Amino acid sequence: MVRKLVVVLLSGIICSLTVTSALAVKYNEAPMLKVKVAAGELPPVEERLPEEPLVMKPKEIGQYGGTGRFVAMEIGECNGVTFANFEPMLRPTRDFKEIRANIVKKWSLSKDNKTLTLYLRKGIKWSDGVPFTANDIMFWYEDMTLNDELTPVKPKIWSPGGKLMSVEKVDDYTVRLHFAVPYPPSVGLLTAHVQSIQNGLYAPKHYLKEFHIKYNPKANELAKEEGHDYWYQLFWDHADVWAGRRDVNLPVLSPWILKKRTVDRKIFERNPYYFKVDNDGNQLPYLDKVTTSIVASEETLKLKMLSGEVDFEGYKLGPHDLPLLMENREKGDYHILLWPTGQMADPGLAFNWNHKDPVLRKIFRGVRFRRAMSLAINRDEINQVAYLGLAEPRALEVFPYWSFYDEKRAKAYTDHNPEKANRLLDEMGLKWDANHEYRLRPDGKTLSLKLEGIPLVEGRPFTVIGELIKDYWKDVGIKLSVKTIERSLFEQRLNAGEHDIGIWAAGGGYGLESVVQAWPEHFVFDHWSLGIAPEWNRWNKSGGKLGEEPPEDVKDYLKLWDEVMEMRVGTQEYLDTMKKAFDYWSEQVFVVSLVGLTKNPILVKNNLYNIPEEVVFQWAGLFSKVTDPETWFFKK
Repeated sequence: MVRKLVVVLLSGIICSLTVTSALAVKYNEAPMLKVKVAAGELPPVEERLPEEPLVMKPKEIGQYGGTGRFVAMEIGECNGVTFANFEPMLRPTRDFKEIRANIVKKWSLSKDNKTLTLYLRKGIKWSDGVPFTANDIMFWYEDMTLNDELTPVKPKIWSPGGKLMSVEKVDDYTVRLHFAVPYPPSVGLLTAHVQSIQNGLYAPKHYLKEFHIKYNPKANELAKEEGHDYWYQLFWDHADVWAGRRDVNLPVLSPWILKKRTVDRKIFERNPYYFKVDNDGNQLPYLDKVTTSIVASEETLKLKMLSGEVDFEGYKLGPHDLPLLMENREKGDYHILLWPTGQMADPGLAFNWNHKDPVLRKIFRGVRFRRAMSLAINRDEINQVAYLGLAEPRALEVFPYWSFYDEKRAKAYTDHNPEKANRLLDEMGLKWDANHEYRLRPDGKTLSLKLEGIPLVEGRPFTVIGELIKDYWKDVGIKLSVKTIERSLFEQRLNAGEHDIGIWAAGGGYGLESVVQAWPEHFVFDHWSLGIAPEWNRWNKSGGKLGEEPPEDVKDYLKLWDEVMEMRVGTQEYLDTMKKAFDYWSEQVFVVSLVGLTKNPILVKNNLYNIPEEVVFQWAGLFSKVTDPETWFFKK
């Protein structure tokens, strides 16, 4: 039966995707799995697949075999392998305008937008062969989310109206999410990278209950045996599915399974129970293995790429790498694609509004200071020097194809105007020193700031960008030191509020416009990477129980985001609310954006096929959800 997939944001409509009964099709499998079936180590492929496997339609039917090689600079760093192994409930289409089925085969949103019913694909199995059912969603809800030790702060994204949703099991393959208030963006959230993957809405109950105190009274003893103080630390250690994952026995639903991890290498092997096939009935993925090599430096990383030891890379590349990449194409046996990024700011700078130094805190909270720092920057020069003209100088404004995009906001305070910047700083009373070299703080000390970042900020050369900003700000009397630090220290300092300025890409990872309604992330200070106001974020996420209460105008702004959660995309109420929120955001210059919407080089080995020629290169799971790495293959 063939039915057209329809995006459901209207009440009572149920979406469906082309499906094929496992009983009516002859399925094929990888040679390495045929050997295991013959040896009695695995059941036949027909028994491993669900009743209605998800049928993928790649550009070209692939060939089995081969190992995809990726690279990272730290064992816990996300890269292409990490993202390829994010298996969401739903997926966006490549243009981010519609929704495709995945683990969930169809869904319906009630007329009042308060109940979302999910119909799971019957017969999906975890990578260890145990059936995936509604019990795994209920385990995530009842035993992980409702448990105060595992989840002391409940997910705000699943708490529209200030009340955590309830989850109802209808049967083994149907669940209902009940919301206290209308929640139209709930469907779109199931395509987002955190809310729809393992530990975001489901988890393997049969495996993780061993580490849960409810099911194992000796979990605390087991925790101490493994070097932890408490059972909930042990639980998260074994449940982790991100790049830092260490448990090689953790069951997953994704294309590849972590089989081995050392200090310099991670090896993943195909999941024999993966629930997708191509339109010829070949069980996916095509690649037998994927690996991540951990290298010590950016130089080593680039050498591996140029010498042909990497099969796909984009996250560690930027426009500044293009000349070298093009020069070594023949030697490395690869080609280069240019994919537009999904980053609104690439990168952005954010001052720490909760700085522990009261003098800097007051300066940073002055809107004239932030506007001055933005106006002092020569974005056209940054674009040419660091991006080879492949980016767009812009403020942190939404994507042009979203319904409430505003060109004026996209250009706000982005012109290079050091004269105006100096006037604003003069108005603040930030006087120059005796030599007219640097400005002074109100306490008489030199106004000196630190900009710390990792070597590659989302693939962008931190030092090059940092030194340019240092020069621009010196012209208006601000002394800036630029320092490269290791990523874990970078995260630690931002989370602790020990930074002056955060620097990271911002506004990516959304895809669908509806997602930003419920998951505003940077726009409500909820992302460690920029550290705009970590204490306000804690206050907002905890309902005022933790952190520092923000000023009234900021609270009014945050309230707009609570209100917009209940609105439908495209309605006048929605458009008016989003305009009000983003007008305030723009005028306050919470983030000093440099450029955005960059064309990013993507390295692809010449014999690696089914890579799209162009797709929006969104962060994290969104990249893999629209490029379908399970269909990539090496042509022999």
